[in-house]
Amino acid sequence: MIAPPPIPSALDANQVLQHSFEDATGRLRVAAELVAGGTSEVIISHVDDSIRLGNGVSLITATSVAGSIGLDVNIINPAFPVSLGQKTMANSFPVVLASNQSPIAVTFTTVGDTVTSYSEITAIAAATETTILTYAVGVAQAYLLFVESNRTNVADYKVKLNGSTINRKYTYFGAPLSAYFDFKSSVSFFPGLSLVSGDVLTVTVIHNRPSLGDFNANIEIFEA
Repeated sequence: MIAPPPIPSALDANQVLQHSFEDATGRLRVAAELVAGGTSEVIISHVDDSIRLGNGVSLITATSVAGSIGLDVNIINPAFPVSLGQKTMANSFPVVLASNQSPIAVTFTTVGDTVTSYSEITAIAAATETTILTYAVGVAQAYLLFVESNRTNVADYKVKLNGSTINRKYTYFGAPLSAYFDFKSSVSFFPGLSLVSGDVLTVTVIHNRPSLGDFNANIEIFEA
């Protein structure tokens, strides 16, 4: 019986795979299949990664100042209006915006009027709380800046808003017979105690001296 011919081998005489080498690239032929789909997670760290902002052509720029990096601001219309609605400010606050051209100073200025009101009373008997001054807010927004009261007797002064005491001070022997209530804010853009239309401020006094007393009061309010 004659044996069948051997099955052709994939190896040549030098034991090298045949038909698996690309002469043009010098690489082995590899069959691979890529299946699209699924999800992947991209983690960006603030330590060693960054993202460029823009449309791919015009990119937003940034500037490093004192170790901090901030986005540059371009003022297209330098005469832009600044509106805070009813919440205006009694003083100017300079603000510097970093620009990729040069720093631009922007100042928020006063919008409104500062008004004062003064009143005095005389011959007030002891142990009688008496109103020295009354002020009714007639504008949409106002801010109480300060109240000052003084005159002839040691006394107890109260500042009231809509009938409720919001501050109180005493004068005493050996000290000036005046009481100063400062409502101006040092931690806010807004100048003082916020008031709205219809609010009523009163300043009252009561004393316990045997002689009659004369008193006065002065308030300053910023009306927006």
